[in-house]
Amino acid sequence: NGATGAFLNVFVPAGSGGLSGPRGLAFHPDGSLYVSSENNDSVLRYDVTGDFFNVAVASGQNGLDAPRGLVFDTVASPPQLVVASHNQNRTLRFNVEPPTFTSTALNGPTNMTYGPDSNLYVSNFDGDSVTRYNGTTGAFLGTFVTSGQGGLDGARGIAFGPDGHLYVASQNNDRVIRYNGASGATISAFVIDDALTI
Repeated sequence: NGATGAFLNVFVPAGSGGLSGPRGLAFHPDGSLYVSSENNDSVLRYDVTGDFFNVAVASGQNGLDAPRGLVFDTVASPPQLVVASHNQNRTLRFNVEPPTFTSTALNGPTNMTYGPDSNLYVSNFDGDSVTRYNGTTGAFLGTFVTSGQGGLDGARGIAFGPDGHLYVASQNNDRVIRYNGASGATISAFVIDDALTI
């Protein structure tokens, strides 16, 4: 706890993403956490919930040897990661960009959200569909809502509701359609144009 120092929880579990001999920590301006992993000469990135996201600096990249302290140069645009390479007696600077998600099955992507399963869901306006990707690697996991399913026409806004179901704005027929958050099966049109009153 930031006020009392009371223990809250383990944010990054032991060995997550290959973490071995953690030394330095630094938060990127986007809120993700970077941790130096000394025993395998790498820097690992974790998301705002503490889940492993990706390897930010590969083992031994640019001669990195026993990484320790980390800091972000936020004057640089985009921010650059500076790492103390202990066994080289020097610091190394890295451009660390988040991984680009695969373009597989995207057809006019407009909006996206992470689901309760930590995967990435993308609405496709031109394809009238929702596709799903591994939230860590970006690997294509399949079409979650097929083209036109439940009357979807011009998929735009997308969000998981407090009930765990997926809500998608269908622009061309003025409605919001609800889908089962686990299976993608159509539940119902949640909001339709003639239900709106002023």
